[in-house]
Amino acid sequence: MIIIGVIVAVLLGVGLLVVTLLNGNTRNDLTLLAVRENSLLTLANGSTASIRNPDLATANSNATILLTSDVASMVNNTGIKKLPADLVKKEADTNGDNLKQASLLAKFDTTYRALVLQKVEALITEAQTVRTTLSSKSTKALVDQAILNLQSIDKQFTQVEL
Repeated sequence: MIIIGVIVAVLLGVGLLVVTLLNGNTRNDLTLLAVRENSLLTLANGSTASIRNPDLATANSNATILLTSDVASMVNNTGIKKLPADLVKKEADTNGDNLKQASLLAKFDTTYRALVLQKVEALITEAQTVRTTLSSKSTKALVDQAILNLQSIDKQFTQVEL
């Protein structure tokens, strides 16, 4: 009887450890997705003044709203107070020089649009991958909403004629 009790206790301990590790990975994946969306949000906010096409400006404004909502939801869901500064720095957009050069050549809008579309497509793929690792229905719904928002951004930027 004692041996069975010990075996049950060990199995419960291993089960709790596995659940804890899986939840930690899910939280890390969701945090990284939030950081990457935040990087795009920072790029969108910083590009607002340089955009000349009114349709692109509208799409960019809508993107900032959707990304702000996504990042806030993910941060809230993970239980962290703010995004980790080291990850934010690591994932910061590095296209500033390309966009400055495009601005000087009067090609900012086309360069920016292409950059956003590239980043959004990568984020959609990442969000879909993260979704497959989730077990919580509420977290899946949150990532589903982020995917819908990213698809909306993709559609809006694709439809802008420059």
